[in-house]
Amino acid sequence: MKNIKLLKSQDITLIQEFVNNNKNDFLYFKNIGWNNITIKNQLNKNNNLSLGYFDNKVLVGLLFGEIIDLQSHSILEIHVLLVTKQFRRKKIATKILDFFEKKNKFPQISMLLIEVAEDNLGAIKFYIKNSFVYYNFRPNYYKYDNKLINAKCFKKNINHE
Repeated sequence: MKNIKLLKSQDITLIQEFVNNNKNDFLYFKNIGWNNITIKNQLNKNNNLSLGYFDNKVLVGLLFGEIIDLQSHSILEIHVLLVTKQFRRKKIATKILDFFEKKNKFPQISMLLIEVAEDNLGAIKFYIKNSFVYYNFRPNYYKYDNKLINAKCFKKNINHE
C-alpha cells in the first residue's frame, strides 16, 4: 500500500533510519546543514509541514517544509525533498508535490517555494518539469566543500482541484 502522511516529532526514529539508509543521497543536505538536530528542530516547529511517502509501511520519500502564513493565504517553503534511490523515476516526488493540490488537504497553501543550488541540474530540471517557475537568484547562498554556490529560487502556484 502506498500513502502519504504528515511527519511529526514522534517519527524521528523512522526519519533517522531513512537518512542512515540514504547516507550518500542525504550527503548533499548534510553539507548544507541538515543533521539529526536540525531535523528534530524542524519537526518541532509550530509551522512544520513535513510529509513522508510510504510503500508498504516503509518510508521511501520525504519532504521537509514549513508554512509561512500571510494575511489571506499561506506559502509552503520546501527545504528538503528526497526519494530513496531505488524508488526514483516512479513519480514519488511528483506525487508528494501534487499532494498539496488535492482538494481540502491544505486549502490555505497557495504557493510552493524551493531554493536549489545552481549546480544541481537534475533538481532544477525536475522542478521545471513539475510547473515550478524561476523567480529569483541568490548569490553565494550555499557553502559546501569550501565553495560558495548560488541558489536559484523557484515557485509554483497551487490550484486546488
